[in-house]
Amino acid sequence: MNLTFQANRFEFLFHRFPRYFPLLIFLLCAGMINAQETGLGEPHNSKFKDYKEGNFEGTVNGVLSVKKEDGSAVIIDFQGSKAQLDIIHDPEEMYDVSTKKFTGFSTSGKTKIVYQFYQGANEFSIVLSNQIFSVGVMDGAHDLVVLGLSYNYFQEKGMEYLSLYFEKNIQLSGKGKSKVTIEKGSALVFAIKG
Repeated sequence: MNLTFQANRFEFLFHRFPRYFPLLIFLLCAGMINAQETGLGEPHNSKFKDYKEGNFEGTVNGVLSVKKEDGSAVIIDFQGSKAQLDIIHDPEEMYDVSTKKFTGFSTSGKTKIVYQFYQGANEFSIVLSNQIFSVGVMDGAHDLVVLGLSYNYFQEKGMEYLSLYFEKNIQLSGKGKSKVTIEKGSALVFAIKG
């Protein structure tokens, strides 16, 4: 798509809808922020979505393939490892009644992962060598999801299963300019009693 065509499209919109043009520009600019990492999300269909608070225990299974900045890769496994769900009440209840925070530990116990959501927004973090790497927008946004990280919820016999699947390589940022990449095909399943 060339720039002349784009300019003509904006000119058409400006003349056709002059009252709404500033809003259109705002929405376009807001949508470009973190466009590579986030997109609009749907509310999560967790059975815990309406809970205001609580703590629940469970396990996490799966494997993460993590590529470090130096190009080396490490496989981190989760085999029935300890997990928990902490539901943190939002006193303002602006878009949701609470943040749901799933925390899990690797089989060795050396690596910690956190997946959390609020309304339609989500965030994924990993702690490697005492450094936190994360991706997502939870501060102020209620509908931005990490693109390429699919999430599904299943319920059975008093358990909720949250599956996370990395559909593409996803880069996580740490302090300064440090980064790691969780590679495509990595997957986790939280099993929470509740």
